[in-house]
Amino acid sequence: MFPRTDLELVVFDGSAGVEETIGLFQRAILVIGPHGAGMTNMLWTQEGTKVIEFLHLSYPLLCYWHMAAGTPIFEATTLLRC
Repeated sequence: MFPRTDLELVVFDGSAGVEETIGLFQRAILVIGPHGAGMTNMLWTQEGTKVIEFLHLSYPLLCYWHMAAGTPIFEATTLLRC
């Protein structure tokens, strides 16, 4: 079912330094998270990285979606409303 065995789940808590954060997001193949400032790091991802952002139905701010629209990851950006 999952042919790749070299995948690693990393929980980003914002405590890493700038260089480590950039490297982490450059190596990511999937970024999943709630709406918030941490989603800005999607700008460091490589083309083809999938990004899933969780939004609340009553307050659907689309600022990160608009930010992604100016990058190669736009086609892979998905919004889920909770």
